[in-house]
Amino acid sequence: MTRLIPLMLVLASCPGDPTDATDDPAPLTWSAALQDDDRGAFLMVWGPDGGDVWVVGGQPDAGVVLKGSADNLQAVTVPEGTPLLNWVHGTTASDVWVGGLNGTVLHWDGSAWEDRSLEIDEAIWGVHAVSATEAWAVGGTSAWGGETARIFHWQGGTWTPLDLPEVLEDPGNLFKAHHDGTSLWACGLGGVVVRSNDGTSLEAIPTGFAADIVTVHGMPGQKPIFVGGRGTGAVLEVDGDALTRTASARSGLSGVHVYEAGSAGVVGERGFAGIYDIASDEIVEVPVPTDDVLHGVFVDRSGQAWAAGGNLYTSGDSFLGSVWIGTFAEENP
Repeated sequence: MTRLIPLMLVLASCPGDPTDATDDPAPLTWSAALQDDDRGAFLMVWGPDGGDVWVVGGQPDAGVVLKGSADNLQAVTVPEGTPLLNWVHGTTASDVWVGGLNGTVLHWDGSAWEDRSLEIDEAIWGVHAVSATEAWAVGGTSAWGGETARIFHWQGGTWTPLDLPEVLEDPGNLFKAHHDGTSLWACGLGGVVVRSNDGTSLEAIPTGFAADIVTVHGMPGQKPIFVGGRGTGAVLEVDGDALTRTASARSGLSGVHVYEAGSAGVVGERGFAGIYDIASDEIVEVPVPTDDVLHGVFVDRSGQAWAAGGNLYTSGDSFLGSVWIGTFAEENP
């Protein structure tokens, strides 16, 4: 007997608005590093400058971490009992954070894992490292436990929870977080976005968007880019003290990575991938040859793009994962 395994971050795909077609040569060529991997879905890729990348994911009861290059991704042993890992971020090869189900947070110090987990039932969907001494974790409900949206600030060797603004009805989930060098931004269920300028309090940011906002990313010193939507994707940008929708995609969007001034990679449902031009508000679609949901995207300093995902909306008992490598055309980074 099969059962639905609804990962909170990804719902079933359905047709949406098409992306504008182009006759220009494809700016990316994709190849599979891993495909239909039975260790589980892969949810994010991150790497330090000039170093190996880290890939995280797994099955609900068995988190997986891989590390290495495109042609040599090796498993990294995680503490016994580690569940599905949803996100990875860091500042250097000796400052790597991963977050997962049931409050799981692990920190890699360059030689071993430090358990910095939270005593909560909620999943940690996103982690963001600001420096060697400061990080953020956000999350909320999942099919495996939890009741409310959560946000925590790591500073001074301890976690401090922050209260959501009273103006917000509990959204149930905050999915991802990003610090732009001045402010912390977090996004979540039902178009919720919050910002912290002081690290201790949050303010709600109007978005005018009712669907989920799944991921946020940007370059240091610049306002970040947000993506989301279910079925039909959306890109949103900061406009004063609010967000404005600037582009649409034919599939819901789950991942964004701003990799140079003016350009961002975006990925989502049904193998959707593309390059978003921030100045023109246009997406050039470069689909990956898969029907998998692509949950996370990362562009390393060598100019190689990574997309991670799997069969995240499945009627089976377990996830299958994929990792794809994108090679840019010569005129791109």
